[in-house]
Amino acid sequence: MGCAPSVARGCCGPSDDVDNPQRASKYAAKPRNVPGAAFGDPNEGPDARHHDDASGSSGDSHLPAVVLEVAGELDPAIRRALAPVLSKGRARTLGDEYDETDAKQLGKGAFSVVYAVRHRKSGTRFAAKVVKMRGMTDDQRRNTVRALMCEAGVSAVVRHPTIVGFHDLIFEESRCILVQEYCRGGTLLSMVQHQVDKKRHERRAAAAAARKRVLDGYDESFAGGGGGRGGNRTRDTAVDDEGDRAGAAASARVASVVGGGLPEGDAIVALRRLAEALAHLHERGFVHRDVKLENLLLGSPGDLRTLKLADFGFATAASDRDGCRSRAFLAKDLTGDRLQGTVEYAAPEVLADIGMTAPGKNGELGMLTDTRGRRLRPDRPSNTRPEVDLWSAGVTAFIALGGYHLFDASKESLGLRRRMDVTLQREYEKPVWSNISPEAKRVIQALLRSEPGDRLTAEQLLADRWLAGEEVAETNPPMSPRMSPRMSPRMSPRMSNLNGKMGNGGSPRGREAPARVSPRRAPLSSAEDSEYV
Repeated sequence: MGCAPSVARGCCGPSDDVDNPQRASKYAAKPRNVPGAAFGDPNEGPDARHHDDASGSSGDSHLPAVVLEVAGELDPAIRRALAPVLSKGRARTLGDEYDETDAKQLGKGAFSVVYAVRHRKSGTRFAAKVVKMRGMTDDQRRNTVRALMCEAGVSAVVRHPTIVGFHDLIFEESRCILVQEYCRGGTLLSMVQHQVDKKRHERRAAAAAARKRVLDGYDESFAGGGGGRGGNRTRDTAVDDEGDRAGAAASARVASVVGGGLPEGDAIVALRRLAEALAHLHERGFVHRDVKLENLLLGSPGDLRTLKLADFGFATAASDRDGCRSRAFLAKDLTGDRLQGTVEYAAPEVLADIGMTAPGKNGELGMLTDTRGRRLRPDRPSNTRPEVDLWSAGVTAFIALGGYHLFDASKESLGLRRRMDVTLQREYEKPVWSNISPEAKRVIQALLRSEPGDRLTAEQLLADRWLAGEEVAETNPPMSPRMSPRMSPRMSPRMSNLNGKMGNGGSPRGREAPARVSPRRAPLSSAEDSEYV
């Protein structure tokens, strides 16, 4: 079996020791003495006009040496896609072309900050991901540059209406900046959270009213007789229990009518857009590996028809069954996060490969080691196959419709992933799923197959009759752009409260809160709901 389309040349197996800086450097391309040559710019050559004669005799001198070194590891397709921005014959800073004076912070991670900046000439707003490199060692700078160039390269190669567009890549002396399309409509998570909060309030109101009716009836039956509440502790306890049962029943009735998350028509529009993005991404030979609600952005507020797939920080070149793929992506994975993605959305084969069976403190993943204590490498073929994205799409659809997380980071959740027929059957018995169509449940089940080969592909998902309906967007118009006032347009601490705020879909016990693996994300808070929903 050959390599993925985008990595036809320069691939290697997982046994290559490419994270060794001395070995990696020998693969760097020998730059010609013209701008952009190291990036395969088809417009540059001996007879081509230089962008800026002031760059000196060495055309590539405006770029840091580490960028030229990493460029030699990239696939030819990615070098060509990045050439228009990296072949400019002068040193650039973000402030040269973009106005930073009124930059608005959209989000912040452990190593980067995302700002909304405005292009000086066109006035168009873009999202600039700024990674600071001050104080880094040479190896750290190389790893940072490689990660950002791979991220930018994927989004530059796979341009599509359902994918957040790449715009620019700038390397300053102490910063790397990735400039992308700005999506002003917020995240799919914010829309789901708004619906969850609204329906949670309806359930609680119904439960409180039912309980009040029971207690009021009890008080009226003893009015004037001196036998009201407080006169008999056993009787009071029995009445309280009856009130709780009445409240739980009322809450369940409301949940069975309104559901837990998005209306099904809205979920269809969102999942169709996601399927289009994944089909194009996989056809170009890449895997996203971090499909989730937070990484699905809306171009326009409240309009799910403008949904786009974002954040290619964990994306990689797809491997064949033998693990053959690009050297740059392999090196990036070996020096990046131990879990390439988010644990709540991770497929069972991914968690099994990285040692999910050895939990650490507070439910977090422990050291990723094998039985002999050796650190496992996150370059297994299972984590670089398109099937992992389809699993994550299934989890995304489940949360969007049900309004609660299906999995957490506990050791037991791996067992649930391996018995999905039983797991989903139990979940579908909860009241919030009563009003969801059998077709929706069937598609989720087809995506969440424990065996990777049994899952739907992105093309099959697009062709499924549940998503193929042409009248859905008309009979179910996009949701109102109004969001919870506590939700930030792009990134919010409430993202990490999704599990607790959404409850658990109908279980009388609150689910134990999962802890995220990636150091760039804060741990989830503990579950707060214990409703029969």
